[in-house]
Amino acid sequence: MSNEYGFRVGLVTLSSIDLGLVKALGATVESGKFVLPMVGKDFTITFENPEPSLRSSIMPYASIIRDDPNFSVTRPCGVNSMEYFVHAPDANAIIDQNGNPGFDKYVRKKAARQCDINYTIQIYDRSRHLINDAYQFLLGKIVGVGYITVTDSLQVTRDYSYFFEGSSKLDDVVSVTERVIGVGLSVRVETEIDVHEEEILTNIVTKPIIRGRLT
Repeated sequence: MSNEYGFRVGLVTLSSIDLGLVKALGATVESGKFVLPMVGKDFTITFENPEPSLRSSIMPYASIIRDDPNFSVTRPCGVNSMEYFVHAPDANAIIDQNGNPGFDKYVRKKAARQCDINYTIQIYDRSRHLINDAYQFLLGKIVGVGYITVTDSLQVTRDYSYFFEGSSKLDDVVSVTERVIGVGLSVRVETEIDVHEEEILTNIVTKPIIRGRLT
């Protein structure tokens, strides 16, 4: 019989990290969309840049650009190490032919990979006054060192640190009547991603004698 170690935890995905960042900014979900209330106006948040992003009909506008995860970090990541090996929640307790206690089903998973993810939060409008106020609002949310709360696949929350990396102008002035004022703010999140699914093992103990189902 194999000895158990660790404890079962949920999976952390890119989508769950995205959601954690959006909530850290103070956004809410309305009609299936992320809405960020800033300075008296609501900015609808879109991930990446849809093609018609700068149309006047959707101003003011906010987008979040996520770069690819950077796995070449200095934090220990335990590449290919096993995070846990435990009996499954629906396992039966058994005794094998040698009289050793155990279970008829186990689960195991390799450790999550440590990584850094850079995000750029972009805000646009035709009014510089509104963008300045929105920029000030976002600075109050993300300047310095903070954390985002991520919910894993088992609905357990965990916190990851983020760091404000700087900002830049994104103005696009075609003419006085068609100008678009924009600002981008960069954030780096120190996080982890589960790139391996949980494995289910059913052949750990041979010729078992069923002792009863767990309750």
